[in-house]
Amino acid sequence: MKENNINNGEWKLPDNLPRRWLFVTQYYAPEAGATQVRLGTLAQVLTELGLEVEVFTAMPNYPTGVVPEEYRGKWTHKEVIKGIPVYRTWVYGYGGPSRIRRMINFFSYTFSSMFNMFRLKRPDVLFVESLPLPVGILGILGRIFWRRPYIYNIPDMQIEVAREMGWVKNRLLLRIAAGVENQFMKRSWRVSTVTKKFIEFYHEQRKIPKHKLTLLCNGADTRFLKPMSPSEELINRFGVAGKTVFVYAGTHARYHRLDTIIEAAELIRDRDDIRIVMVGSGPERQHIIDLAAEKGLENVIFGQSPFEETALLMSIATAALVVLRDAPVSRRMRLAKTFPPMACGKPVIFSGEGESADMIIENECGLVVGPENARQLADAMVRLADDEPYAKQFGSNALNFLRAELDWTGIVKRWLNELAGQCPS
Repeated sequence: MKENNINNGEWKLPDNLPRRWLFVTQYYAPEAGATQVRLGTLAQVLTELGLEVEVFTAMPNYPTGVVPEEYRGKWTHKEVIKGIPVYRTWVYGYGGPSRIRRMINFFSYTFSSMFNMFRLKRPDVLFVESLPLPVGILGILGRIFWRRPYIYNIPDMQIEVAREMGWVKNRLLLRIAAGVENQFMKRSWRVSTVTKKFIEFYHEQRKIPKHKLTLLCNGADTRFLKPMSPSEELINRFGVAGKTVFVYAGTHARYHRLDTIIEAAELIRDRDDIRIVMVGSGPERQHIIDLAAEKGLENVIFGQSPFEETALLMSIATAALVVLRDAPVSRRMRLAKTFPPMACGKPVIFSGEGESADMIIENECGLVVGPENARQLADAMVRLADDEPYAKQFGSNALNFLRAELDWTGIVKRWLNELAGQCPS
């Protein structure tokens, strides 16, 4: 098939692609989180490109575990979000630290889906989000009962993260989980994942055939995320008038090792002109709040700002902070939170190694420092705070690179071209 032109108006939807898609995911809007934003954007772009998309998901409860009142006590629910039909099924809501109750949360969605998903009209293809692992069962069932193929989407190496971070230490359990994940991948039509390093890993270590693996990388919606003049409303909300602001926005999870930001803030506490604003939620947020309070830090501000405000939030920032733990799996990641700042014309200070670091260095989109290195992170903030033209040049480079390579529409078009090269019969 002739390659369609991605970057001008000549691209056309390949004729041999499945037309009716069903997203199967435990997490979806109105929940907050990278998964929810990514899947919502993907569903919208696919619809705009001419495909019919529906979503089958759980009652919203992430990350708190509390199901909102309008969804509470329901076995099923249907609604439309930004033009996308969304079908919901009951889930046991839980957002606490208990691993047993969290597993019940995971399996409850899969269990209730077995009764409710197959009430829907049969799609041409299922797009199965792999987080959490039990959702893959629904892809297998869709293949059996609907006789339809599924795409198994892997945005995060959940088993490797659990092993390397020490969250799961039972080796037998980890081997079983990896074996189950392998079966989900091998029985799929295609596997989509977010980095070339992930593709290499699943091909070389898990022996997944190369032709099954496709690249659906993270990006940003440049129609929504764009440079803006500094928002006076957000400046006043966070109390940062006259300050140089660095923003961390997104999930507060253990694999980010957010202590590094607090330790860096302590090193520059005498710089009254610098403020760090941390927004988002997650299991580590309270720990980070407590750590900053324990150190008596006044240069770290904790607040909230919904994803819909991202462009406004970035408008008050000199740069965004992205941090990762020092672990082998981290070197294969491209964190989704890296791209919204770039789409808003802001540089990234990245604390870590791997694909994200290489991308930022090669395209001069910001500064890269060592993982878990508070001294280097502090020095990078000071450097950008003291040289505004330098920071703005990085921001301009970031914006140009993202618009050329990582705009969601272009990413999806390239991915659909790849899928069309081997469509199911």
